Amino acid sequence: MKLQSIQISGFKSFAERTVIDCQDGLTGIVGPNGSGKSNIIEAIRWALGEQSAKQLRGQKMKDVIFSGSNDRRPLNRAEVSLQFENHDHYLATDYSEVKITRRYYRNGESNYLINDQECLLRDIQRLFLDTGLGEGSLSIISQGNVDDILAGSGEQRRAVIETAAGVYQYKKQKADSEKKLADTQANVERVSDIARELNKQLEPLKAQCATAKEYLEHTARLEQLRYTQLVTQRQQFQQQQQHTTVQLQDQEVDQQRLTKQLEQLNEQKQTVHQRLTTAEQRQDELQQQLLAATKQLESVTGKAKLRKQQLEFKQTRLTELQERHQQEQEKINQLKEQLQAVQMTEQTTIERLQALTKQIEASDATKKLKQVDAEEAELEQAQSQYVALMQKLTNQKNELRMADQLSERQQQAYQEKQRQLRELETEKLRQEATLATATQNVENLQQQVTQAQAQQQRFQAQVDELANQQEQQQQSWYQQLRDLQTVKTECDSLQNMVTGHNNLYRGSRNLLQHRDELTGILGPVGDFLQVEERYLQAIETTLGGAIQQIVVDNVKNARQAIRFLSQRQLGRVTLLPLDAINERFVNPSLLRMAEQQPGFLGVAADLVTMPAKMKRVKVHLLGNVIIADDLKHATAISQLVQRRVKIVTLAGEVVNAGGSITGGRNQRDESGILRQRQRLDQLTQRKTQLKQQLKQQEQRLAEIKQAGQTAQNKRDKWYQQESTQTAELKMQQQQVAQLTEQLERQKREQAATRLQLKLNFADDKQTPVDSQDIAQTKADLDQNQATVKRLKQAIQTHKQQHQQSQSVLMKQQQRESQIRERLKQERNQVHQVTKQLQTAQADETQLQQQLTQLRQDLAELESDATINPAELQSQIEKQQQELQEIKQQITTGRTKAETLESEITDQHQALTKVQQQAHDLQVDAKIQQQHLTEVQSELQSLQDSSNQELQVLDLDEATLQQELDQVQDQITALGPVNVGAISAYDELKTRADFVNEQLDDLLTAKTQLLTIMNQMDQTVKERFQTTFNEVASAFTEVFRHIFGGGEAKLKLADPHHLLTTGIDILVKPPGKRYRDLSLLSGGEKALTALALLFAVLQVKPVPFVILDEAESALDPANVDRFARYMQKLKQQTQFIVITHRKETMVYADQLVGITMQDSGVSKLVSVNLEDTQQRRHNDGII
Repeated sequence: MKLQSIQISGFKSFAERTVIDCQDGLTGIVGPNGSGKSNIIEAIRWALGEQSAKQLRGQKMKDVIFSGSNDRRPLNRAEVSLQFENHDHYLATDYSEVKITRRYYRNGESNYLINDQECLLRDIQRLFLDTGLGEGSLSIISQGNVDDILAGSGEQRRAVIETAAGVYQYKKQKADSEKKLADTQANVERVSDIARELNKQLEPLKAQCATAKEYLEHTARLEQLRYTQLVTQRQQFQQQQQHTTVQLQDQEVDQQRLTKQLEQLNEQKQTVHQRLTTAEQRQDELQQQLLAATKQLESVTGKAKLRKQQLEFKQTRLTELQERHQQEQEKINQLKEQLQAVQMTEQTTIERLQALTKQIEASDATKKLKQVDAEEAELEQAQSQYVALMQKLTNQKNELRMADQLSERQQQAYQEKQRQLRELETEKLRQEATLATATQNVENLQQQVTQAQAQQQRFQAQVDELANQQEQQQQSWYQQLRDLQTVKTECDSLQNMVTGHNNLYRGSRNLLQHRDELTGILGPVGDFLQVEERYLQAIETTLGGAIQQIVVDNVKNARQAIRFLSQRQLGRVTLLPLDAINERFVNPSLLRMAEQQPGFLGVAADLVTMPAKMKRVKVHLLGNVIIADDLKHATAISQLVQRRVKIVTLAGEVVNAGGSITGGRNQRDESGILRQRQRLDQLTQRKTQLKQQLKQQEQRLAEIKQAGQTAQNKRDKWYQQESTQTAELKMQQQQVAQLTEQLERQKREQAATRLQLKLNFADDKQTPVDSQDIAQTKADLDQNQATVKRLKQAIQTHKQQHQQSQSVLMKQQQRESQIRERLKQERNQVHQVTKQLQTAQADETQLQQQLTQLRQDLAELESDATINPAELQSQIEKQQQELQEIKQQITTGRTKAETLESEITDQHQALTKVQQQAHDLQVDAKIQQQHLTEVQSELQSLQDSSNQELQVLDLDEATLQQELDQVQDQITALGPVNVGAISAYDELKTRADFVNEQLDDLLTAKTQLLTIMNQMDQTVKERFQTTFNEVASAFTEVFRHIFGGGEAKLKLADPHHLLTTGIDILVKPPGKRYRDLSLLSGGEKALTALALLFAVLQVKPVPFVILDEAESALDPANVDRFARYMQKLKQQTQFIVITHRKETMVYADQLVGITMQDSGVSKLVSVNLEDTQQRRHNDGII
């Protein structure tokens, strides 16, 4: 792999797009000081992901963007691209060419690209990881950083070997694994706390669940028994009904028989009359005819009267029905008009709602907000422009001042260097006198160092003590945090149970969950009770299941709630209507007797607190119960009040009215509704206390940290003083030896200064800045300030308008909600009116049918007049003339008729008796049918409310009743039951199992992470040891080659800890002993550092190395060695060297010149030396 080109645009002084083509071998970058040579190296470091602006000689990252010059405006973007040839796939990618690009904008936006595809910074870092080009490598050495290779600590030098060993990927993976391990451990602790808390909650809930299941089992058994009893009763009633039906049938047969006999007697009577008529004289026949005619006249006259009355009644009924029909028609018309009016009102409301919605949507609140955002963006841009103009103005003033002083300073600098050369000899004599003074200074400095070490130790002890306090405080803080998490978890669990009413019976819970669909539902009794801790058990025992009863405001709403539960089959519930329940009291005389007895605490209603409107509920439930301190006194009080009052002790024992005693204790006694609410209040208070304590702990921890930091600062101050004094001591010791070397270095510096002054004077003169440019910049600055002021005022005005628009918008939204609620009411009204209209139309249809039937009846009555009474009267008058003739016949006939009539009367009495018996049987049948209907209704209700399939049990009646009583007693003995505990327990158990599984997974993950980390540590050790040995051997060889002799070694500071050991460097220049690195001369330090660089390159070659004046501290001979060694390595490594040394330039295969012809803008001049030499050779110059 090799670096093909560097493309720079807008980065620092490279305002224009600049492309530097990098050839194989050695490329030299030359140019005068300040021309922007070092910006090339910084551009490469920046493109590879450098995040520190200080490493790039800036304060903020936007300082890398070209800031403008006299003739150029500031740019908004900096961009650097590095083009690599990757045919050998040195970079871990399938591309044969790789282009790395980084862009940065003034607004802080940043982009990274690989082959013009956007990516993340970590993608670029991962691409160059362990290639020798990433973090910690020696492939890029900036100006003045050569000595840092040796001056750093042993741990910092270790990074050089790690880079060569390629272990950064393992260290990064280990760091990620350590972070994951820390997160996993934190999760383990958190999940463990949650698991403990859940398991703690499971125990009492498990007992409640068992009780609830037992209750449901008994309830289910009770339903089966009751179902069996009802089915048996239904069968009995059906059998009785069948028996009654048979008796009725027998009675009907008797009636038919007696009726037939009666008909036969009547026939005999008729026969007698016929025989009398035949036997008697014609007179009797005529008299009989007269009697028949008279009877017929009376019959016809009576029928005529009856028909006349019926006709009058029918006509009256017809008139009433016609009036009622007309009223129904008017009612229907009114309902239709009302329906039409309501529908029109509904339509009007809908139109108003749509108009208001459009008005809200068209509100300019959002527009105002967008306008404010745009103006704020414009303000930010104007402020950035203001900063740029201020910087431009400052630069112009500086350039103007520097232009005036440049020539004078250069001349003065040249004369100063000449004067220094003349004074060096004189300085040597002064140094001898200085040596005696330095010896005395050594003794004084030794005393000061001893004093500084004592102070350092004292403050170190304070730092250690405060660190221990901080650790203890931190552990205490962690414990408080865990306690808070535990309390919060339990509090949330109880809150969810209370809020979701999971501790109530099914009917109560479902009613409260649907309370929004009903009216007048105030809540369960337990929500309104406030009880002291002392009386808690007694009140819970007294109330029992009544604590779950629901308070409603009136009977009407209570009926509505019952109907709601029944229709949806949501269970049963007991309701307490405030306008219907009765208050219950203890008899005053009995109460006065009880108050005189020891152990009497009061009436239960007087020991609790409820809202004033709940007084009837409180007295209804607790007004007739006395609370005593213990069972002994309770039994005594019960005996005194003649066992007519229920007495409950503080421990929950009960002496019932009548004398029975209930006692004992269950686990569920600790989980009643009142105790749950009390526990919730305690946990809420405890949570608040823990938060306050946690805040105090944090304040104390901050104080300890501050004190520790203060002590550490003082310790560091004394440490710095000791280091300064020690360094000064060493400098005094080294001063004489360094004087001669300093004189030689001054000569070299003088020669370099001459060359540098020549290069500087050879550069084109920069055009000075005139006063007009400064005046123009000031004018631009004033205009910019006015723009900023205008934008701030506009933003303030628009923000106020936005707030006003927002207020109007909120009012419109409230009005919209009111209109929507009104629309809902009007739609309900439309539904009700429509229903009333349908009912009225049905009534109208029924009336129409009745009218039709009545008209038919009238027509029949009017047509039923076939016999004329006048004709009958005429016939009677004729027959009266023959009356005397038939008298004798009548007398005989009556005698015979009386005899038959007597028999007929007897027969009538017998028939009446039979009919009475039949009537009694019919009454019995109706009663039996009523009982059967009630049983059927209860059966249907039981089947609808039951959650199981009911079956008839094979039990006799006595056994059935005995088991029913037994199950009822078992249910009563269970006391208050929390049916919701079953679902709550299942839910909590599922959650606990899930948390336990998570805990197992986390522990497994922790073990796996530890194993992976151990494996990575072993790999790092092996690779580090191998690479260290190779680099150490190469370093010794390269050191001898560059120095022309001498010895150099790399040594592990702690060989037993390869993961953390530092690296020491021992050097012995030719003709000298092993010396500390600080005692080496500047040239020796630079050459040693370069020897280490070349040793690393031999072991781990990298595609390219970039050096910025790395050889500046070397003399010409050593520069030549440095350059020749690069020539040796350039076959496998590209070298890009920024240099001022001609000794280095002569070995370069390509020279790239950087100049600054325009003020503040770097430009490129490139020369290929091989091509130039070839052209000169062809021209005969060489």
